[in-house]
Amino acid sequence: MPRQRLPRSSKRRSPAACYERKSPAVADRPFHSRENDFAPLVGKSKCQHLGHEWADLARREIHDRHDLPADEVFAAVTDGFAEAPDTRIGLIVDSVRNLGVDASHRTVRLVEELKATLGVDLPKMLERATELRPDDGSITDSVGWAYYRLERYEDAVRRLTARTSPVPCGCGPAVSPDAPGPRPATVSCGPSCGLSVPVLPSSHLRRSRAMTDLSRRLDALTRERLLGMRRGIEKESLRVRPDGRLALTPHPAALGSPLTHPNITTDYSESQLELITGAHTGIDACLLELTRVHQFVDRVLREAGDELLWACSMPCGLPTDEAIPLGYYGNSNIGRAKSVYRMGLGHRYGRRMQMISGIHYNWSLPGLGNDEYFALIRNFRRHAFLPLVLLGASPALCATFVEGRTHDLQPLGDRALHLPHATTLRMGRLGYQSEAQASLAVSYNGLEGYAASLHDALTQPYPAYERIGIRNPGGDYNQLATTLLQIENEFYGVIRPKRTIFPGERPLHALRERGVEYVEVRLIDLDPFEPVGIGASAMRFLDVFLLHCLLSDSPPDSPAEIARNGENQQRTAARGREPGLRLLRGSGEIELTVWGDALLVECEAIAHRLDARLGGGDYTEAVAQARAQLASPDRLPSARVLDAIRRAHGGSYVAFGREQSRLARQHLLGLPWLQADQSAFERASIRSLEEQRAVEAADTLPFEEFRKAYIAPQRLVPRRGDREAAQRLAGVAL
Repeated sequence: MPRQRLPRSSKRRSPAACYERKSPAVADRPFHSRENDFAPLVGKSKCQHLGHEWADLARREIHDRHDLPADEVFAAVTDGFAEAPDTRIGLIVDSVRNLGVDASHRTVRLVEELKATLGVDLPKMLERATELRPDDGSITDSVGWAYYRLERYEDAVRRLTARTSPVPCGCGPAVSPDAPGPRPATVSCGPSCGLSVPVLPSSHLRRSRAMTDLSRRLDALTRERLLGMRRGIEKESLRVRPDGRLALTPHPAALGSPLTHPNITTDYSESQLELITGAHTGIDACLLELTRVHQFVDRVLREAGDELLWACSMPCGLPTDEAIPLGYYGNSNIGRAKSVYRMGLGHRYGRRMQMISGIHYNWSLPGLGNDEYFALIRNFRRHAFLPLVLLGASPALCATFVEGRTHDLQPLGDRALHLPHATTLRMGRLGYQSEAQASLAVSYNGLEGYAASLHDALTQPYPAYERIGIRNPGGDYNQLATTLLQIENEFYGVIRPKRTIFPGERPLHALRERGVEYVEVRLIDLDPFEPVGIGASAMRFLDVFLLHCLLSDSPPDSPAEIARNGENQQRTAARGREPGLRLLRGSGEIELTVWGDALLVECEAIAHRLDARLGGGDYTEAVAQARAQLASPDRLPSARVLDAIRRAHGGSYVAFGREQSRLARQHLLGLPWLQADQSAFERASIRSLEEQRAVEAADTLPFEEFRKAYIAPQRLVPRRGDREAAQRLAGVAL
């Protein structure tokens, strides 16, 4: 609609009145329906400047409801266009404002429309807005926010720090955004004026400065370093029978030795495969390798008995706990130790819990040191709720998983249980959790503190595990050690620092001696709608999110913050799609969707830069998809899983998992597969079996001596001669 000029005699109420009375005529109506109310004013009465009602109401609306004053850009634009003779500008502003898309896209669209239609330079018009009323705090704030949305962060900081008066008339007391101490909630002009308006929090400025720092740090990453970003995948999957029950058959010999095969091993059980890729600088190359491994495995399983790879993170129909077979790795000392370790996990946590499957995303960037990696880890733990929501795909499970356990799950259908707003039961209280490990106060403020925390857990006996003992009365081994952690891999966490180890070397020793090499992200569910459990878009989101964690400020953590992180994980896992769900942040709470979208806005800037540096638009598209899913929770993987179980499978979780597993195999077996591919994998299997026999033949120590030497505390601390001692112990890692 054309822009209207209201006469001086308009009875329009002041912004303060709208704030105080919450007028249903304006303040309580949907934001997108207020275009008449926000039409800029040309007439100027006491304390009423051109267009400031629109700006103030927009600010109040977005701040109160979303903690993000996104639409203030239109206040600045409208004010800047107030004296422009061409009414087409107003039409463009109105049409773009009503697009129904998020503010960042509206801002970009506005720039494009103005340039294409009128040749208008938006940044110049923003500066014109401040020239018209240099003392109007509402305009200065709006211009600062507009620059923020245009990713001109230094200009945003300049404008936001230049603001002195929050009162539109300019006659109120000055309040600096950087003033120490608490900021007043409102500022009044005085008895002759009587106008009282809220003072904006300094979140504009903090975010702008944060984005400025983020932008500078990203600019410091050369294209060569970004091209050197590497990622690898470890994907766990159960072997299941055609009826959806766990396959109890041994690991197929055609897949080679799980002890020494570089791509195919087992995780906890003989029935739980783990498929591994190398580290790749390209996402497509990483997915291609994972796909090829799946193609070979699916062919072997089809020929061995028509078994399937289970497509879901939560297990299929399970037998009794004692009937779940442990992984077997041969007769070598290291092979026996791997099996004894798994026996210990069964005694400590139960075998069923170990049958949960997921994806580990191993990620590195050239040139990072220990401090940078631990800063990344701290931020990842703070913001882990976001990937839990976006990538969680385990809101339901088979009732056999929780038989004999207390839970608050609700019936879904045929022996299926769920929580209506859950995102990832795998990462919740029924999943990878340990009351014993909850007592661990692991520090992530640096390698030294982290290593010291794990060292204690690996060397101090734990009473409950001492009662289990190393051996049972018959002489069989119950566990490797009676300490809180048998070995480093037992430590649960959403992300871990890692270092490639030498044969026989302890992981903690490797970290202490040579530092962090990469991080292992461990919270990713299998996506049952992806043939290999993860897709390119999810991997690109993870790349951007990890860069955001790396480049953002990362203050030291504290026991209180670690506790908040844990509580946020539980809330997100069980209730992540619940409307209005609030998480703990600082001393207060914030809505998950508000916090998540603010992070994704910052991730967008990183995605834009990545695409500009590396070419294409895939990273930007991945983050845009993440924002769309967060805004529409029914599009999240966890919601899609529940919808499919109800709609297509009569409430049966096992039927859903069986069908998705069948579709995945059908897709993979339908892809091109050459005889050369088959031959290469067959040779790798044969070679791995030969290597296992060589490891077994090289053993000289009795197993008990080997066990004691391996878990000895001195092997956790670098010393001269450690390399030779490790090589004498074993040929592969636990």
